[in-house]
Amino acid sequence: MQAGLPITGPLGLGDLLDRAFRLYRARFWTLLMTAAIFLIPIAILSGLSTGLFTSSVDALSRLNPTPGETPAQVMGALGSVAQGYGIVFIMSILTYFVSGLVTLALTAQTVATLHNQRLTLAESVRAGLNRYWAFLAMSIVQAVCFFFATLIVLIPLFLLVLAVAFGFGFSLSQSDNTGANAVAAIGLGFGLLCGYFFALLAIILPTAFLSARWIVATPGLVAQGWGPVQALQRSWALTRGQTLRCIGYLLLLWLLSLLVTGLPILVIQQFILALLPQSLGWASGISTALGSIANVLWQPLYVAAIVLLYYDLRVRHESYDLALRVGRLEAEVRASETQPDSPAGT
Repeated sequence: MQAGLPITGPLGLGDLLDRAFRLYRARFWTLLMTAAIFLIPIAILSGLSTGLFTSSVDALSRLNPTPGETPAQVMGALGSVAQGYGIVFIMSILTYFVSGLVTLALTAQTVATLHNQRLTLAESVRAGLNRYWAFLAMSIVQAVCFFFATLIVLIPLFLLVLAVAFGFGFSLSQSDNTGANAVAAIGLGFGLLCGYFFALLAIILPTAFLSARWIVATPGLVAQGWGPVQALQRSWALTRGQTLRCIGYLLLLWLLSLLVTGLPILVIQQFILALLPQSLGWASGISTALGSIANVLWQPLYVAAIVLLYYDLRVRHESYDLALRVGRLEAEVRASETQPDSPAGT
């Protein structure tokens, strides 16, 4: 990559992924250690919490108490399950907070690399911490918007399905024709099944749309120091006219993660579950830990791909590459003007 020029022109999705892999290889150990130092302890803790929770649920399902032991056994098992839920909930929150910091630190490293600079692990973590509260505020705004966007789509759909079900039910109650009632019942079941799939689609579509429009908010938050709302607004502006392309990019990254980490880990997890059929807690814990550890390899590549998309969108909308070229030429002119003239004859 050319010094000081992250992207020299608009790139296709394949070119973006190719550069992401090259950047990953160039800074592999630094990026990997940044992710590993935080995510591996979280993976181990997640595995332990999942193992304890699974063991408690398994113990509850295996209860075969005698009449005199029933209350104590049931209450003890229920207490263990409740405790397991609490641990899993706490671990989920902790994982989210730590993953956010890792994302910010990796973003800072990637931005620096694209501008021909190097950040140490400590420097990138400090850069991530400097933007951490802004990142959390932005995440809260996104979560609220995701919730209400989904709700706005689901409520009319729910009312429609309810009206259709009520109409079918009323027609069945008024009809004495057994054959017609059977056909109507089958139609009702099919309609409810269609409603279920439409509900899934209604959840996916707003999420996919908003995720695509806000896909480069985090790189802008780190690289430009934007505030939470400003980052979302600027990402919305940069992705204008590029929504389908961004959705395709996210889908491409999801498929890549499935091939690189998802399927291999799934095979390993199934092997562990088959190897330890009588120790469901241990098997589940190890499987969860391995799945989390795989994210150590994937998250740096994902962050690099998103940062590259951010610069690609800036090139498309703001001619960012030309601005960098002009800035570099001006710097070269200033440097040449400050250099002393060479002695005559030399």
